[in-house]
Amino acid sequence: MKWYNVIRTNMKILSTFFFGLFIMSLCTAQKYSPIDDSLIVTLESKLQNDWDVKIIKDTLQIESKNYIWIDFYNSAGAPMDDPEFNKFTDDYLQKNGKKTKMKLLFILQDKWDSIKIKNVITENKKIRKAADSLIYKYKLSHVKRTFRYGEELIWHATKDEENRFEKYKIEKEGLLKKVKELPVYYSQKYSLFVCFRTWNYSESNYFYMLPMIYPKSEGVKIGNLESILSSILKNNP
Repeated sequence: MKWYNVIRTNMKILSTFFFGLFIMSLCTAQKYSPIDDSLIVTLESKLQNDWDVKIIKDTLQIESKNYIWIDFYNSAGAPMDDPEFNKFTDDYLQKNGKKTKMKLLFILQDKWDSIKIKNVITENKKIRKAADSLIYKYKLSHVKRTFRYGEELIWHATKDEENRFEKYKIEKEGLLKKVKELPVYYSQKYSLFVCFRTWNYSESNYFYMLPMIYPKSEGVKIGNLESILSSILKNNP
């Protein structure tokens, strides 16, 4: 049965080898890129007590060391003494909030130069001007318009005006989608674009959804984080 033992031994060796390759592939997939940017290194040093700073592929990840419980309060149209607000006690958040770590993600692009920024700003102005002029194309400049929570509305309009307004909004929305986002910050080598914040209900116009965080001491760290970001990273290249 020597041949059987040889085969079994070889099978064990092969199994161990391929299992090792599998583990290596997993480790490689999770491997963080070295931080080779002097300003991000400084940022990491300033935040090291409360936050972990990592670069994963083309993303800068800033994640809190501690967990929080978070829920969101809808403040849209709420009165000053809204009883709904008062329900967000520490006990309520621990029972009903989402347990998570606070996370801020930036997409990293090669650093934009001043020429590229100027060109994007100029093009964005043209797009917004074209979008604003649509109100005349659809003959709606005389109609009373307001904005509520980021949504454009009209008042006391006829049925025909309402129909034209819907077409106007569709075309306007299509145009505004062409507006290019500008970097929020600049580091030594990168332009940074925010793509996610745990404490934002959405990156869209949901500013009235207020984060309610337990413990409050962790929520305070968000303001400190944003202050440090502004003091270290640049607002222009």
